[in-house]
Amino acid sequence: GAEGSQKGAEGSQKGAEGSQKEREGSEKAQEKREGLQKEEGGEVLYGNLKLYVFFRLYQKLYERLAKAKELAGEVEKRQESDGGRREPKEAGAKEEEQGAKTYRDFMEMLSNLVKGSMDASDFEDGCRARLGTSAFELFTLEWLPEQMLG
Repeated sequence: GAEGSQKGAEGSQKGAEGSQKEREGSEKAQEKREGLQKEEGGEVLYGNLKLYVFFRLYQKLYERLAKAKELAGEVEKRQESDGGRREPKEAGAKEEEQGAKTYRDFMEMLSNLVKGSMDASDFEDGCRARLGTSAFELFTLEWLPEQMLG
């Protein structure tokens, strides 16, 4: 009698494990149908070429905007080490605030470029003047949003 009840408990435990595996399998199948699969450390999104191109261009846009922010901070450090040759800092202004101002100026120029109220050569000249010669990577920012939306 005791062996039979033990085998019955083992069988029901195996049955519960099996149904849990089936649920996990059906959840994964549902996620695959939705184009999303969970993996350790992240998620995988399945899509067509257009979706891939959109995310790749989005990544490039993010990288270039991050580069502009980095360059804005470096310009402020250079100006401070140059003894303030270019523009004197406002009284009481912190370095971060000055870097943020340079970045805001850059973003305003980019906005004007995308809207069409600024010429591409003026944008390039403004980038070089505000962010230095390393800003050449930012010159192609005009076409990235157009490509993403088009």
